[in-house]
Amino acid sequence: MTAVGIDPTVQLLDVARQRDPAGDYRMGVAERLEFESGSFDLVVSYVTLVDIVDFRTAIREMARVLQPGGSLLVANLTGFTSACAAQGWVREWQRP
Repeated sequence: MTAVGIDPTVQLLDVARQRDPAGDYRMGVAERLEFESGSFDLVVSYVTLVDIVDFRTAIREMARVLQPGGSLLVANLTGFTSACAAQGWVREWQRP
């Protein structure tokens, strides 16, 4: 299995290539995936959709490149979660 990753940021692609020289890391955007339909059995979107204005198109593209029966994993953090990361998980939140 080979990891295939896309990112529109050269610096992040460089780091990915350094950490995983066997991976296939390419310049690209989620709204226009340059892969054939049904190319992958797993697509992971990790903290990606928060920065994409046209997230609906990105999700459609992710689904398009999945094989039938494939899995789409979306892990997103909200600004609130990332801004309060030092506090850790809050199990019970009450309005001030």
